[in-house]
Amino acid sequence: MFRYRSRSAPRRWTSPVTRLRRAAGSVHEVLVVATAAVVCHSTAAHADASSALAARGKAILETNCGRCHAVEVMGDSPLKIAPPMRDIYMKFPVRELEEELKEGKVSRHKEMPQISFSDDDVEAILTYLYGLAVERAP
Repeated sequence: MFRYRSRSAPRRWTSPVTRLRRAAGSVHEVLVVATAAVVCHSTAAHADASSALAARGKAILETNCGRCHAVEVMGDSPLKIAPPMRDIYMKFPVRELEEELKEGKVSRHKEMPQISFSDDDVEAILTYLYGLAVERAP
């Protein structure tokens, strides 16, 4: 049987190497998109975990320190001589504050109880205080 040729331009011959490069390019694009999706998902999961940790830190501070210290981003402490926790976080290096919270902060004031926090509690407290510092940053 007789076949008519298409009037479109004839297909150009492409080498196998060129075809592989084109295929690799599209595979690369798929990998880039898949990687971006995984990164976005893990970042969102980390943000959720971080906000849950910060909420736990806030609850710990409210329970143990809120009677005397301000634990919010704004406001004065209930006890005038007690600095707000946000100021304490900004005043001390994080490692020093971390050790003080684990061992029990020693104060010159007799009214302040010496409370020792667990490693998990300290992580939650520092996460919350870091969030306050970020909120206050200009």
